[in-house]
Amino acid sequence: MDQALAEKLDRDPLNGAIGLSREQSNTLKPAGIALTTLFNRRCEAWGWRDSATEWQDTLAAFEAGRIKMRIERLPLDAVTQAAAARIIRHGNEGEQHAQMKRAALLWMQSEGAADAKAEVRGVVGIADAYSFNTNWIVECGNTRFGKLADAVLWEDAPRFTLIPFQDMEWEDGSPRRLIAIDFSWDADVTEDLAMARMDRMRRAVSSLCASAPSLVREGGR
Repeated sequence: MDQALAEKLDRDPLNGAIGLSREQSNTLKPAGIALTTLFNRRCEAWGWRDSATEWQDTLAAFEAGRIKMRIERLPLDAVTQAAAARIIRHGNEGEQHAQMKRAALLWMQSEGAADAKAEVRGVVGIADAYSFNTNWIVECGNTRFGKLADAVLWEDAPRFTLIPFQDMEWEDGSPRRLIAIDFSWDADVTEDLAMARMDRMRRAVSSLCASAPSLVREGGR
């Protein structure tokens, strides 16, 4: 994460970041800490998802500047309409998450993604919001970092946006424009990460095959 983006996030009311353990803080590089806390900002609504450290190849691409982030802001109209609308929750979804998701859908539709729908199953599992026509994935609140890793591996590169947990209103109670983070990457990043994943799978299979004879001998005793 570049310094300008980090400073911008620090100035905005993205409150409630989940604290990392001392061990995680000691082992993670700054990019890993920033991304882990960005994707896991609050304890409510299922809490912690996963750490960026579980996706080392994707994290390395961030550190090398090959996956980029850009700050967007949702239109005030989308946030205001979402706050006024009747909240429809899915499963154990919290009220704020449902409201953020509604605002995301209104934003996507205002950007030309008229077909955007909530809770769509696809390459990242179930996306909070997705448009088939624009190939745009939006995730709200606490999100598995692995969803972004899966999106990067998708050959038909989608637009991937995260709307982190944050204050929905200013101190006077008026709605505030929500911050969203757009992620982008080049096609060669997808190719390199796919090759790295295949290489890890081949090594795992090779290791398993190498240990199979000893396991058979031990089992036959």
